[in-house]
Amino acid sequence: MYAKIQAGIVLKYPYTMRELQDDNPYTNFGTADVFKAFQGTSAQSEGAELVPVEILPCPEIDDTQVAEPSTSPTYDGRWVLGWVVRPKTAEELREAEEDAAASVRNRRNNLLRDTDWTQLADVSNDIQVAWKPYRQELRDLPTQPGFPLAVTWPSKPR
Repeated sequence: MYAKIQAGIVLKYPYTMRELQDDNPYTNFGTADVFKAFQGTSAQSEGAELVPVEILPCPEIDDTQVAEPSTSPTYDGRWVLGWVVRPKTAEELREAEEDAAASVRNRRNNLLRDTDWTQLADVSNDIQVAWKPYRQELRDLPTQPGFPLAVTWPSKPR
């Protein structure tokens, strides 16, 4: 990605071939390389520069935070696009918890479905008895303290 800057001020980011063509509507650049095409434009002759912008890796965040890309690059020896870390809103926290609960329930339902065969009438009583507590623990997952963000999954019987 590139930014169009002048006197250390970001005029446009991202600056793409589309922006270059919009700025120079009567010019055929003959290349798809925006950096090469920018050379010799009136913007360059007026002191504007096209600079590469490095996108920094996303910082590590916890479940209560959101990392959003900055809207404008900054100069720190090179032009970089960083991140803004902010706390999740109450709505975002609620949605994340609902998504986690749905995911846990989906996994739980699949595990239950995979063990339905253990409760069929033609399966031995020993198998039915061995699997019944495991299946009940799966059904009880939503009652665990910390559900849905901290779930202890039961172990399958052997």
